[in-house]
Amino acid sequence: DCFVKADLPADATLEVKVNAPRWITPKTFTVDGKADDRVAILNGSWSIAVLTDWLRSLDVLLYLSGGEGYGLMPLEAMACGTPVIASIHTGMADYMTPDNTLEVPTDGMVESPTYDFRFGYKAFQRKPDGDAVIERLRWAYFNHDALAVLGKRAAADVAALTWDRAGREALAHLQDHVTRR
Repeated sequence: DCFVKADLPADATLEVKVNAPRWITPKTFTVDGKADDRVAILNGSWSIAVLTDWLRSLDVLLYLSGGEGYGLMPLEAMACGTPVIASIHTGMADYMTPDNTLEVPTDGMVESPTYDFRFGYKAFQRKPDGDAVIERLRWAYFNHDALAVLGKRAAADVAALTWDRAGREALAHLQDHVTRR
């Protein structure tokens, strides 16, 4: 919806990556009942190599999760040097900052309709500010050089997030806990 409302030039495209049952995922994106050929819906599981190549091919990753626990997809994009447009909340705040992400504010909480359908209970999620998303999309389209700098900064910021570092930090926490006893 925000991509269409951003009214970007005709060469702007949006690729929507999902990994969902095919009966849930539409084959085409429609606006007012008409297919929009600037939007491609990509469904299925990909190898790490294919995913990495795809992430590196993007100008920007738009990630509007309402309640993602950690957000592996934006972290992977940032590691590939791809800038991210996202709201910074939950575990994503561990690696996203206003200095390395085009931040989208959230407008409070809304009920998540998919939880009733999939899990049988009500859940709430953050609601990204649609006007801010449109503004970030427009900025990203018209500021390629600054966007590339943001992508490099993002890659540098997440480069230190390794399993080795995580292990050392976990060990230090355990050692600290044991010595306090």
